[in-house]
Amino acid sequence: MIFKIKQPRKIFIFSILGLGLAVGAYYGWFFLRDYQTLRQVQADQKKIAAYRQKTQAMPTDPQAFLNLGNAYMTFWESSGKGIRIASQLQQQSLAWGWLFSKPEMLSEAVLAYNKALQLDPTLVDAHYGLCFALVEQGESAKAIAPCRKAAEQQPTKAKSHLWLGLALTYERQWNEAEASFRKTLELEPKNDDAYYLLGNVLLASGKTNEAVAAYRQSIELDPNANLTYLRLGDAFTVQKKPEEAIAAYKKSIQVVPNYHLPYEGLGWILAEQNRLDEASAAYRKAIELYPSYTDAYQGLGQVLVKQNKLDEAVATYRKGIEWKSKKKDKNGDIYYLLGIALMKQKKLPEAIAAFKQALKLNPNDADARQSLQQAEKQLASTQGKKQR
Repeated sequence: MIFKIKQPRKIFIFSILGLGLAVGAYYGWFFLRDYQTLRQVQADQKKIAAYRQKTQAMPTDPQAFLNLGNAYMTFWESSGKGIRIASQLQQQSLAWGWLFSKPEMLSEAVLAYNKALQLDPTLVDAHYGLCFALVEQGESAKAIAPCRKAAEQQPTKAKSHLWLGLALTYERQWNEAEASFRKTLELEPKNDDAYYLLGNVLLASGKTNEAVAAYRQSIELDPNANLTYLRLGDAFTVQKKPEEAIAAYKKSIQVVPNYHLPYEGLGWILAEQNRLDEASAAYRKAIELYPSYTDAYQGLGQVLVKQNKLDEAVATYRKGIEWKSKKKDKNGDIYYLLGIALMKQKKLPEAIAAFKQALKLNPNDADARQSLQQAEKQLASTQGKKQR
């Protein structure tokens, strides 16, 4: 029987969709700048209290609520870097304080921008701020309307088109998203983020050659953007250009060595090339960096099956399933793969249970259904022989 090999990570779009540029390491001469950053985050936090007081003093002033929304978003952006630096500098009270207050910032910003627009529906900066906050909150469907409004009212502001494109991307509206990113680049031809996001949309649309060109443009503008190398590797994987994909993933790792996704992509393409020891090492590194990343367990398990290390493969799949249950992940592929490994071990009842769980999660998985039927047939045949 030929078993279907399943690629763990969906190459296309949603695993790393944010603007996120690579974060570099900090060295000794950066310490002064680090402390300045911490002071800036503290100042940003204090501004929130000041603007809150202004909204209480002027409850009908839309500008006051706009300023409050902007203050929330400024702190939300700066506190992410502040938390990391405070942790590195052993200033745990600062780090924990910001960590606990950060999640509230987006919802508070949304409330402030909505209040500003309630008082003045024409306040274009409030539409833009609301667009930004909703996209970052993961409410992309709700974000599209204010993003469109901001882009219509500020047609020459590149960021308005960029955020509209991002909201449309999350909603899988590829053609409109592409148009928005191209408009961004028309206004800002050297915007590396726009090229990166355009590449993501083109890759998701199946326009792989154009995606590669967009990623190359982004890299030319920012040679240290690890996510762009990662996506370039994904595009080469789709194009079945393994050596180019391997080089791109390795470059992503070179730029930011402690990010798990390029190791997972590298593991997949190495396994496809039958370079199993290297693939295993790549997957293990991904797991070391991000122990709850279940796709890496899925990929490693497939490599171990190819190496006929079935006990270790089953243990790997079960560990991945343990993490999946904690995260309430409803993708059933790993159960299908567990079933395949168990069939190879002649553990048919356990394999049948795994295939049934795969079908419970993915009722349309034809491979799991076919494998279930074969496992049940083999079990019935085995039991029949025992009864004779």
